Amino acid sequence: MKKTLAIATALVFALAGCSTAQDTSTGTAEEPAVAEADSTESIVDVGTSIEWIAAKDGDEAAKGAGFERFGSIDKFTVGDLEFANPTFAYAGGVAQATYETPATMIYVRKAVDNYTTPLSDRNLDEFAAHWHKVYEGTDVACYGPAQGAITVATWTEGDTTYALTFQGLGGDEMSMDTDDLKAIVKGFNEANADKTATLEAQKKEEARKKAEAEKKAEEERKKAAEAANQAKKDTLISEREAETLVERASGGDCVSIDRVSTNQYGECWYAVAVDASGARYEYYVNNVDVYLVHKMEAPKQDNQRQSEEQKQDKGVQAAEHYEGEPVTIFDSIYAEWHQMNDGAWYATFITYNDTQIFAQPTPAGSGWTFTAFADGTTYQVVYSEESSDVGETGPAGVSSHWKELNGDRWF
Repeated sequence: MKKTLAIATALVFALAGCSTAQDTSTGTAEEPAVAEADSTESIVDVGTSIEWIAAKDGDEAAKGAGFERFGSIDKFTVGDLEFANPTFAYAGGVAQATYETPATMIYVRKAVDNYTTPLSDRNLDEFAAHWHKVYEGTDVACYGPAQGAITVATWTEGDTTYALTFQGLGGDEMSMDTDDLKAIVKGFNEANADKTATLEAQKKEEARKKAEAEKKAEEERKKAAEAANQAKKDTLISEREAETLVERASGGDCVSIDRVSTNQYGECWYAVAVDASGARYEYYVNNVDVYLVHKMEAPKQDNQRQSEEQKQDKGVQAAEHYEGEPVTIFDSIYAEWHQMNDGAWYATFITYNDTQIFAQPTPAGSGWTFTAFADGTTYQVVYSEESSDVGETGPAGVSSHWKELNGDRWF
């Protein structure tokens, strides 16, 4: 148990529960006392009468003394004594917090820059011992009847000065040990620390975290929207739905429909419809709309219609290609034109998995129909995202863009 040194009457011993024994060591090993220095300073004129003005709290006392804030400790102990519930006052540029027990009191005074009221009612020249201690970077001047027995302590933080005085109410001399003083100095320093910078830093950090959270949330919303749009694009409407849209747009019957890949519309349906008059309509259909790409009016005579259909089926396919002519599909697929036994022209190329692909323009002219040849069999395929995105590869173990239209095989 820590002990409080009382020098004088037995009344103080009885009321305060203190002992006359006092450790006069210089303090803890990690904070050695600075060599004792003589001082002629006196921070009190004992003949001066101070008119203290009561304040409701530390902040009111500080403002009365001319500065912003006086932080205080709610309670602390010295030896067996507990000091709590301080009262406040101010006078001549000094704010004071006073803690009392039935027989003793401790008052702590704070001043900023200039002040006229003494920081202690004691004349420091009367003490037999004067030395310095450093508590967590704070240099504290200590005064008492013997080194290690502290009655008055003063310290400075920037332009702010503090003084603590331990007083016996019966006129007896009181003192505390270095550990008790260390706790009090630390408590007042922390209570009076400049919190403005800390609060500003906290606000900036909170604002930064909020901005980051909002940015992250916005990015996640965008990703979710993109994923939803991509899923919508990837899931092409059904063939039946496309037929219904084409018949509604043309007013006729859908006579053919194929799934194709185009630069302009991506994966879509190429559909042909004929109305009651014999007019022919060609459409691309995707999840967004129905696009009319060609319309041919009904011929006046059956033989004329037959002639037009023959031109459409044979003449166009045979025009303006030569064997081995290079062609670029979708700006990245390099192929060559070859004419097959049926007289039709196909742009052919080989995938990274050594699969031959036949590409034939749709009749509307802006899309392609793709067929893969593998294992002696042909498969209708579509150009897709890379198979590696879904953990798949082609037959040679290489990632592919070519997927079976109605299956899971990659080429």
